[in-house]
This record gives sequence, C-alpha cells and structure tokens, in this order.
Amino acid sequence: MELLDIIINNFDFGVIFSINVLVYLFIKITEAISPNISKAKWYKIICTIIVIVGFGMFYKQNFDIEGNKLLNSCICAPVIWDWVLKPILQKFKIDYKDDYENNQ
Repeated sequence: MELLDIIINNFDFGVIFSINVLVYLFIKITEAISPNISKAKWYKIICTIIVIVGFGMFYKQNFDIEGNKLLNSCICAPVIWDWVLKPILQKFKIDYKDDYENNQ
C-alpha cells in the first residue's frame, strides 16, 4: 500500500491524460492542415515536447500543483503513451501511424 500511496502522491493523472490527448490532437490537426508535413518520428517527438512544455507552463500558472508532481507527470505522459495507450489504440486501428500508412 505504501507504493500505491507514493504513486498517487507523486503523479497527477489528469495532467498525464491531458498531455496525451493534447499531443494526439496536435499531431492530428497539424497533419490535417498540412498533409505534406513530415510524419517522421522526430516530428512527433518535437510535437510532444512543445505540448508538454506549453501545457506544463499553463498548468503551473493556473493551478495549485507542486513542481515535482507536475514534472513527474510531464515525464510520465510519453511513457504511458508508448507503453499503455498506443498499444490499445493500435488494436482498435485508430493510431495516427496506421492512418498514415493506410493513406499511402
């Protein structure tokens, strides 16, 4: 139970979820606006960093959250995406990589 308390006290799951949704939407919107935009992995990494920094600054200024908790959540968000959410979305064929491969 102590491990569960540590996890709950050191992460904000709302921030993690929000970052993942915003990154997904940001990538989908930029791809819809500019279909010729690079869909390389580095592009998605840059989009992720932009969203994490922007959302992190917005969240820190507008909500009362500890800096360490916010930082831990921002670091954890891409990990949760890669290990949990992306495999689930791939099973349902709604991941943006599948969209790109199907459109070629």
